[in-house]
Amino acid sequence: MPARNRRPPAFQVDSKRTANRWTHRARHCQPGPVGTYVSICGWVDCCEDEQLRLLRGIAAAERAGERDYRGGWTFPTEQPMWGRVAFFAADGRAGYEDRVREVLERVAALPAVDQDDRVRGLFRVSHEVDGATEWRLRRGELLCVPAPPEYDYLDE
Repeated sequence: MPARNRRPPAFQVDSKRTANRWTHRARHCQPGPVGTYVSICGWVDCCEDEQLRLLRGIAAAERAGERDYRGGWTFPTEQPMWGRVAFFAADGRAGYEDRVREVLERVAALPAVDQDDRVRGLFRVSHEVDGATEWRLRRGELLCVPAPPEYDYLDE
């Protein structure tokens, strides 16, 4: 199935709220160079607060980096019961996934609390040309494998 088209639109909508009404004005934009895009979405599950604190530090360092494509990390303000989860979602030009992979390799290498308490996670990487892969954080590693076909509907 074809990947989602992530190319910039030929026009942009400016929205403005005045007197309790929204007005929309379309304006023509210069389209960027035609390229190939990638979409990355997933989560990391930490076993202890210390791992989550270290993950926040890694995410903060990324936000301070390159101006394009920074961010993408979300940390719920309230974590249910023993859950310590962080989410990541971003779209960018092909090649951006290499940078995210490097970050996730650092996350996967976070120290274990106990022998079996390593961070774990799952990410779907949808590339317009190369198709989808699944990135699995487990046992201190980031494993990149072909995405199972039953989740292809996520790329429609």
